[in-house]
Amino acid sequence: MVSSVERAISFDFSEVVVVNPEICGTDVSAFSANLAGLLIKLGLSVSQRNWDTIGDVSGKSLGRCRNQSLKWLRAWALNSAGVLWITQGGQVSGPFKPYSGVCTGFFRALRSENPEKRLGTLDLSLNLDLHSELAATLVSEVFEGLFSTTERETRDYEFAEDECCLYVPRLVEDPALNSAMRALNEKPRPVMEKLLQEERPLKMELGEPGLLSTFQFVDDKQFQEPLGGDYVEMKVLCTGLNFVNVMAPLGQVPTPTLGCEVGGIITKVGPAVTKFKAGDTVAGMLQGSFGTHVRIRQTVIQHVPAHMTVEAAATVITAFSTAWIGLVSRARLRQGETALIHSGAGGVGQAAIQSCQYLGVEVYTTVGSVAKKDLLMERYRIPGDHIFNSRDGTFAQGVMRMTKRRGVDVVLNSLSGEFLRQSWHCLADFGRFIEIGKRDLLGNTGLDMQPFLRGVSYMGVNLEQFHPTSTAHMELSEALQDIFDLLSIKKLRELYPITIYTYSEVEQAFRALQSGKVPGKIVVRASPDDIVPVLPAANPSFTLDANATYLLAGGLGGIGRSIADMLQSHGARYLAFLSRSGDSKPEAQAFLKQLSRYGCTAKAYTCVISDRETVFQAIRQCSSELPPIKGLVQCSMVLKDGLFDNMSYDDWITCTGDDWITCTGAKIQGSWNLHEALPKHLDFFVMLSSISGIIRNPGQANYSAANVYEDGLAHFRRRQGLEATALDLGAVRDIGYLAESENAANMSHLQALQVSEADIHNLLEVVITRRRLGDDEIPAQVVNGLVTGDEMEEVIQRTHWARDVKFSILWKTSESSADAGVLAGLDAFTKAESLVAAAAIVEDHHFADCQSVGDALDSLVAVEMRAWMAKEFQTELSIFDILSSIPLSGLAMKIVQESNLLPDRLKQEVQENEASAEIK
Repeated sequence: MVSSVERAISFDFSEVVVVNPEICGTDVSAFSANLAGLLIKLGLSVSQRNWDTIGDVSGKSLGRCRNQSLKWLRAWALNSAGVLWITQGGQVSGPFKPYSGVCTGFFRALRSENPEKRLGTLDLSLNLDLHSELAATLVSEVFEGLFSTTERETRDYEFAEDECCLYVPRLVEDPALNSAMRALNEKPRPVMEKLLQEERPLKMELGEPGLLSTFQFVDDKQFQEPLGGDYVEMKVLCTGLNFVNVMAPLGQVPTPTLGCEVGGIITKVGPAVTKFKAGDTVAGMLQGSFGTHVRIRQTVIQHVPAHMTVEAAATVITAFSTAWIGLVSRARLRQGETALIHSGAGGVGQAAIQSCQYLGVEVYTTVGSVAKKDLLMERYRIPGDHIFNSRDGTFAQGVMRMTKRRGVDVVLNSLSGEFLRQSWHCLADFGRFIEIGKRDLLGNTGLDMQPFLRGVSYMGVNLEQFHPTSTAHMELSEALQDIFDLLSIKKLRELYPITIYTYSEVEQAFRALQSGKVPGKIVVRASPDDIVPVLPAANPSFTLDANATYLLAGGLGGIGRSIADMLQSHGARYLAFLSRSGDSKPEAQAFLKQLSRYGCTAKAYTCVISDRETVFQAIRQCSSELPPIKGLVQCSMVLKDGLFDNMSYDDWITCTGDDWITCTGAKIQGSWNLHEALPKHLDFFVMLSSISGIIRNPGQANYSAANVYEDGLAHFRRRQGLEATALDLGAVRDIGYLAESENAANMSHLQALQVSEADIHNLLEVVITRRRLGDDEIPAQVVNGLVTGDEMEEVIQRTHWARDVKFSILWKTSESSADAGVLAGLDAFTKAESLVAAAAIVEDHHFADCQSVGDALDSLVAVEMRAWMAKEFQTELSIFDILSSIPLSGLAMKIVQESNLLPDRLKQEVQENEASAEIK
């Protein structure tokens, strides 16, 4: 390592410190002496020191860095003009030492935290003779290019030597991998097929949210699992349609499934079912009832009465349950009371009217048309002066007039907005208001409080809350029993009219209900003649060995569980997990049980992945209990973020984990332990590395070092003829740490680097499949999540990392072109003028002095701000300058004073304006 000591008054330097390992051979001593001589010839004063904890130049020294040494390293890196760290890991052509990657990752992050410093790395080949003057000459050339202020100054910071030639890293696209990924990402298009297919249960879903024209049918995966004890399997004959089923596809309510009531014939019963048998015709309540077959709990189904059709029985489920629970269970409606039923001609409205008439309650109701009024007068004998218009506010006046200003005892409300408020004021003293609508509940609408002084009550009924695992589920079951008992003796009757559509006409059915012009109920009937859009069955592009075990280290986290589920879907029947907590956590136990329901034997072994002995012990136990291990996915991750300026020794060791005493790291020592403990010839050895090791993420020096180590280990194994691939993933947005973290909102800088769960699955599928087929074109290190071309141009404007020269091939144009140079010059002039204007504006506003800048920023934001200032204003401020207690105006003035864009005359003008403002 070469460290240059910064002068107090200049960015140029005349002193260089060559830091050697305390224990070094004659080759390193000779190399240092030769290098010192060359640096002296450059006119520099050179001194040499030993670092007593460096044992070699392979890069291990960073991982095993002790506390005092970490302080020295921090001082050298942050208090000097720059550092050139030299390793001898053979990165270009090997034989390879993976520890050299630790240095590379560490310095990438450090550069992002200190963009004004030149912090470089140089890796030498293992066959380079350090005794030779050539070795020292190569290093001297890199040193001069890195630190010189002449035309030879370089924009590269990472170098590697092989056969006396220097190399620099560049990221390039992999057309073959991208093509394979695109093929997997292409969504299959639905094909018009018969709805009813032998041995193929289908369920309906919406292809595009909000578009009723995109209904399609897909394979129902729940039928791959064993039937629950008190569940029955039913062939669907018809499905009732409710207004909430229209609101859900249009995104107006968060219900994820389609349909909630169903009628059909039982084809199979679970072992705990006592009331039903195969062949029974039943109707019941179920979220997700649109399909060819369903599974439903016996507590929410009833036999269809002999005098009713299955279509009629299916349509009463939701309507009567809502009305009965609302009016009888909640409102305790009694004979002689009065009730206002909104939308009386609809399904719930008719069910409520029938329930009220059965109880001996006087009914007032609203409708939206003359035809619906005639329906209620004819079918339910409701007087015309008890029926009001639901489309305007006159119903409230009518109710109060008919009740002689008393109001009604119960309101069953489905209206929203102002009509809800007017209905609320229609309650009599001690009245009960039952809300069954969704819009105001989801919108969290306010409610007038004054009526509560009269002892009224406000209650909501949402049938989704009565799901099979809820405490109120049996209340729903009892309500259904009461309803069907009354239907059987004709005290209640079917709703009228029933409009029937086929599954081929399901879009028309939804649109008819959406229009609000159809009275009664709509039901969708399944027919052998139905032709519907069906997504082709998913055929796995690869199948894993059912007689092999696949190991996931750290695989019980969000990403690990997702990958495990993917592996079992491709045929894995034995999965083993290495986890610090084993299967002790409830979520781990639930997941292992879920895998077992899929026919997969899954076991979790308690293991500290960074502890060599526990890893070997867990692997031995796994090998004795399960079939041979043939594949690994290393998912382990520990995050201890923090600026290197402030990073504690414990945080450094926790993530890198290469302290030979504590051995607590997940990625460095953990991955090496797996390399040593597992069988040599695996089908795949995949490590989930991170793009953080590539992009210079501030605050993650330890994490970056650990990830680049995994990249190096993948190359190391490949050169030994072993399987290995490191996947440098972008931020995973929908599962795992980012999705579950409360700090996700603070990671907006990763927005351009995000990948999805599907991306990970597809990448794993491509890598595993092609490597098993002997495809050597799959690289040992795959970076996923970076944009290119026009998108990269946009990212360059927003982030510091994208301007790193290692990404230059991904840029749309080269900054070295003439046009780019002209634009850069014009841009600099514009920035200089606007900087003065900005300072003047700040001085004219008193609010700029109200608080300190540091109060509004955390350290990571300050790092990003410092990088932005360096780019936009060519000013080099420290983190402490930004986080100090000076007001915003003071920071602006400091930027003006330090900026290299401003000529002296403008700086003088700003200072004079500031002095004048102070006098005033």
